[in-house]
Amino acid sequence: MRWPNDWNLRNCLLLCGGITLVQIILTVLAGAGIEVPVLHQIVGFVFVTFVPGILMLRILKIHSINKIESIAYSVGLSLALVMFSGAAINFIFPLFKISQPISQWPIAITLAAETAILIAAAWARDKDFESPPITKLKLLPNINAVLFLVIILLLIIFGVQISNMTGSNLILILSLLAIIAVVCLAVFNRSITPGVYPLALFIIGLGLLYQTTLTSQYLVGSDIYTEYRFYSNALTNGLWDCTTPHPINSCISILILGPAYSLMMGIDGIWLFKAVYPLLFALVPLILFRIFRPQIGPKASFLAVFFFISMPTFSLEITSLCRQQVAELFLALTILLLVENKLPTVKKLFLLIIFSFSIAVSHYSLGFITIAYLVLAIPLLAIIRSKFFINMWGKISSRNGGLPDNIGQTLKNSMPLKFLAIPVVLYVAFLLSWYSLVGSGINLIFISSVLNFQVNAIGDAIGTTTTMQAVNSPGLIKTALGLDFFDVTWQGKLFRIFQYLTQLLIVLGCFRLLISPRKLHLNMTYIALCVTSVGLLMACILFPGFAGILNATRWYHITLITLSPFCVIGAETAWTLFLTARSRILHNKDAIETNGPDAKYLIYLTLLVLVPYFIFTSGLVFEYSEHKDISSAETPYSIALSSYRLDITGLLVHKDANAASWLLEKYDPAYPIYTDSHSNKIASLYAYDSPIYAYPRNGEKMKPGYLFFTKRNNERKELTFASQGKPGLREYISIWSIPSLKECIFNCNRIYENNGAEILFKQR
Repeated sequence: MRWPNDWNLRNCLLLCGGITLVQIILTVLAGAGIEVPVLHQIVGFVFVTFVPGILMLRILKIHSINKIESIAYSVGLSLALVMFSGAAINFIFPLFKISQPISQWPIAITLAAETAILIAAAWARDKDFESPPITKLKLLPNINAVLFLVIILLLIIFGVQISNMTGSNLILILSLLAIIAVVCLAVFNRSITPGVYPLALFIIGLGLLYQTTLTSQYLVGSDIYTEYRFYSNALTNGLWDCTTPHPINSCISILILGPAYSLMMGIDGIWLFKAVYPLLFALVPLILFRIFRPQIGPKASFLAVFFFISMPTFSLEITSLCRQQVAELFLALTILLLVENKLPTVKKLFLLIIFSFSIAVSHYSLGFITIAYLVLAIPLLAIIRSKFFINMWGKISSRNGGLPDNIGQTLKNSMPLKFLAIPVVLYVAFLLSWYSLVGSGINLIFISSVLNFQVNAIGDAIGTTTTMQAVNSPGLIKTALGLDFFDVTWQGKLFRIFQYLTQLLIVLGCFRLLISPRKLHLNMTYIALCVTSVGLLMACILFPGFAGILNATRWYHITLITLSPFCVIGAETAWTLFLTARSRILHNKDAIETNGPDAKYLIYLTLLVLVPYFIFTSGLVFEYSEHKDISSAETPYSIALSSYRLDITGLLVHKDANAASWLLEKYDPAYPIYTDSHSNKIASLYAYDSPIYAYPRNGEKMKPGYLFFTKRNNERKELTFASQGKPGLREYISIWSIPSLKECIFNCNRIYENNGAEILFKQR
C-alpha cells in the first residue's frame, strides 16, 4: 500500500480537493447549527493533519520513500503549515478589520485557500511523475495480528470507560497483559512479524497514552490545565495575545494548532487535549523505529522503542504536556532527517529548517535543548569524522575486530558539515528572535536566569566532589544513581534492580560502541547526537540544579529518544561476554555467534529485563500490592489503575465542576479561594479573578475567603499536597490534623453543597 505522494497525481489531487470540499461543506453546516458527528471529526482531523503535508511532498517531488517517512513528513509539514499560517493571520487579519482571526471562518478560509494554492503548485511541479504499478496488497498473512492489535486498543478504551463508571480496573489489567503478549510474540517470531512492528508500536504507545488521558471526563495532569487556559483564551477571544508574559504563551502548538483542530473538527477543547494530541504523539515511537531499524535491525529496534515507551514518563508526565508532545514529534522528525541518507541535500535542508523551527514554537524547553543537540552536532561530527579520531578509534577497537567495513561509506553518506551548519545557524537565530518577541521575552529572561544560576552554583561548588554533588541531588537523581536503594521497601528494591539493569545495559552498549563497533552500523550523525544525550545526563548529575530545570525523569525521557537502542546493544554485549566466559570455562573453541534476527540475547533481554520492567512501570505491581504511599519514588504507579483508591493526580468529577461553576457566578474577587494541590486545577478551568491560596500545612492563620473542597476531599476527609522537590509525588494530610484549618471550618458558613463537593466562606 502506497502513500498518496506516490499515487497518480490526478488521483492524489482529487483526494485532497475532495477532502477540502467536504470540510468546507461541514463547516458551513456547523455554522448553520447542523452538526454531522463522527464525519466532521474524521474529515477535520484528516484535513488538518495530512492534506497540506501530502501536497507539499508532491511539490518537493519526494517519492519512493518508506511509508513511515511518508506519513511522518506529511504530518510534520501539515502541522507546521497550520501553526505558522495561523500565527501569520493572527497579526495580518486585524490590519484588515478582521478582529477575530482565530475563529471558524478565518481559519477555514485560510486553510482552504492554502490547499488550493498547494494543489495548483503540486500540479505544476509534479505532473510528470509516473506512478509505479500497484502491487497486490498482501494483507492475509498479517490480518490476525492486525485484528489482535486493534482489539487491544479498543480493550484499553473500553476498560478506561468501565473503570471511570465502576472503579473496576480488570479490563485494563488484561489489556496490559495483552501488550506483554504482543512483545513476547514479536521476540519469538510468532504472529507479530517485522511487517507488523510499526503498527504494534503505534498501538502500544497510543493505548498507554489513552489509558491515562481518557481517565475521567476532565483533563488529567497539572500543566495541561494551564495549557487549556491559554488555549481557551485564544479561542474565546478569537485572537492570540502574544504579549502576555508567560512561557506557554510562546507555544503556538497550543495557542494556534489547538484552536485550529477544535474549529475544523468541531470538538470541545477538553477532548482535543485528551484524544487528538496523544494521537499525534503516538507517531513518535513509529518515527524512532524508522530511525533505529537501518542501524540495529527490526527486532532490536522494536525492543528499543518498547523500552522507550515503557519508561513511565511517556504515559504519565508527557500526557499532561501537550506542547512537549508536539515538540517531540518535530524533534523525532529532525533526528530522522539527520540520520537518513536518501533525500537530496536541498530537500533535506528545507525539511530540517521547517521541523526545527517548529520545535522552537512548540515548546520553549525542548527548543533550548535542541540547540544543544544541533550546535554540538557540528563539532562532534567534525571530531568523529577526522582522520585522527578514526585512527584512534581503530586502534582502541583493534583487539575486537576494528571498525566496521563500511566505515568509509558511512562517512561518505553523512551530510557535509557546511550544509548542516545552515539549518543550525538559522535555527538559533530564529529561536532567539521568536523568544525575544513573544511572551514579552520571558523565555529569554528565564534561560538567562538559569544560566546565571548554573554559573554561580558551579563556582560555589568548586572543590566539592562528584559524590557530594550526587548525595545532594534531587530525590529522583538519587534513585537513578542507586543512592536510595537501602531506604526503600523490598518492592522498591526490586524495581530499582530492573531500572539499574536497563541503565547498566545502556552504559555497556555505549562501551561496546567504543571498543567493539565492528558489527554495529550506527550513523555518524546519530552517534554525535547520542554523545550529546550522554552529556545532558552527566550535567543532570554533576551540575547543581540542572536536573530541576525540567526534572530528572523528563531529562531521561528526552535522552532515551537517542539512547534507547544502547539498551539492546548492551544486552548483546552482555550475552557475548557470557558466551565467551562459558566457552573459556568449558574450553569450547566454537565460534561465538550473537547476531541474526533470532539472536537469543533478544529473548533473554525481553523475558528477563524488559517485560519485568514494564510490569513495574505500567503500575501493575503498585496496584497488585495495593501500595498507598506516593510521597516517595518507591514504585511507579498508574493513574488509570489506581486512581479509584488514591488521589494520584486530582481527577475531577461533575460535582466538583458544578461547585466551581456556582462559585464563578457568586464569588467576590476581593476574597481568595483556598484549595489543595489538586483542586486548584479548578482555577485553570474557570477564570477566577481571586488569588488561589493553598490550605496551610503548618498551622498558618487563614485570611477571610472561600474554602473549596472536592468530592474526594469530603469523602476521605483529607487534602492532597505535592511533595516538595519531588515532581509527580503526593502527600495526604487529614483535614482535622491542621489546627488552623479545623478551627476555620467550625467558624465558616457553608454556602454551597451538592452531596459531594462543598464551598465554605470565612468572613474574618
